[in-house]
Amino acid sequence: MKINKITLINPVRDNIPPFGLLYLAAVLEKENKVVEIIDLPHIKTNNNFERHVEENILILENMVKNTKPDLIGITAITAYKYLIKDIIERLKIISPDIPIVVGGPHASIKYKELIEQGADYVIQGRGEKSIVKLVGAIENNKDFSKVGG
Repeated sequence: MKINKITLINPVRDNIPPFGLLYLAAVLEKENKVVEIIDLPHIKTNNNFERHVEENILILENMVKNTKPDLIGITAITAYKYLIKDIIERLKIISPDIPIVVGGPHASIKYKELIEQGADYVIQGRGEKSIVKLVGAIENNKDFSKVGG
């Protein structure tokens, strides 16, 4: 499976840029991958947070349908674990063949939970080297369990 287009998703509501995903994008672009970052909380502004989240997930679904990435990455913190579960479930419904990799603090602790929720891969700890190795393993049908992280 060739991986050319990668979509990285930040579901975390914060006032700072998603630096972790920016680092991942940089190393993936060095490997000649086309990377798109979706900063989910900043897609649409709305005063009703729950409605805002639902609208953004619908927009996310449409973006994934339109761009058809070869791989989706999601950053995860524990405070957003239910949202991340919803995102994984809904992405698997609309694009079941697109592999989903989850990283971030929550993934480092609750990797089994994320796999049970539908993530195809989980990276623990810093992901800059691991994501490149994982993409290579997927592309070459190699054993991804040997990839560090």
